[in-house]
Amino acid sequence: MKRLLIRSMSRHPIKQELNANPKCFNIRCFSQVTLKVSAEFTSKMSCPSYEEFVSKLKSSMSENVQLPGEESHLKMLPGSRHRLLASMEEVKRKQPKKSAVCILLYPIDDVPHFCLTQRNSYDGVHSGEVCFPGGSYDQEDKTLKNTALRETWEEIGVVRSEIEIIARLTDLYIPPSNFLVSPFIGICSYTPTFQPDPREVESVINVPVASLLDESLVKSKKIPTAGKTMDAPYFDFYDKHVWGATAGILSELKAIISTFSSTSSL
Repeated sequence: MKRLLIRSMSRHPIKQELNANPKCFNIRCFSQVTLKVSAEFTSKMSCPSYEEFVSKLKSSMSENVQLPGEESHLKMLPGSRHRLLASMEEVKRKQPKKSAVCILLYPIDDVPHFCLTQRNSYDGVHSGEVCFPGGSYDQEDKTLKNTALRETWEEIGVVRSEIEIIARLTDLYIPPSNFLVSPFIGICSYTPTFQPDPREVESVINVPVASLLDESLVKSKKIPTAGKTMDAPYFDFYDKHVWGATAGILSELKAIISTFSSTSSL
């Protein structure tokens, strides 16, 4: 049975101590049915290998076509069908903090995957969430692309020189934290050996890209916010609920890969 690796990180303050005493374990990533469905959707992407997937993705991002953008974000944002998004002019007036994330793509057994991290619990708005590697822009970064690469190195230990950034997706504004997030697609030619920072990351999850085309993994739940509840769409990966900004960014990636998929129903 196919299994994926999730690294469970104890919260030692020093990474060297963690590396000397790693705690790793395998879990079942899919039920038998999900594995079969995932394989079917991998086939529907018309990409028999990771190399061909990367080639198609680069081609689709280099044609100067308009990104799916906000329309795809709205499909996976809480209460998006019942609210108006602020215009970019309104967002700029809020002087949002700049940040960047990396959608890191890599092969496992020649099948395209991306990674998500589960953050440690802390007293903050992003405590325990499942998200991409990423964080705040630093003046020393000079560019948001460098922010995405630096944060990926700091959080999960993938060297920036081994990541090729091939595209920037649509910025997404996060009202609760007043962050404007810039997502970058980065590719690795090999399966990374993750070395997460235990102070920030509790676990790393490998997700097959083809899972994005499986509509059975798109669900909805009620979440409390500002004294009321609202519907929140989410992706259900290994019982990890991926919602909010991360789900919105994944929705745009989903829209992009569906354009070179053999299925036209998405």
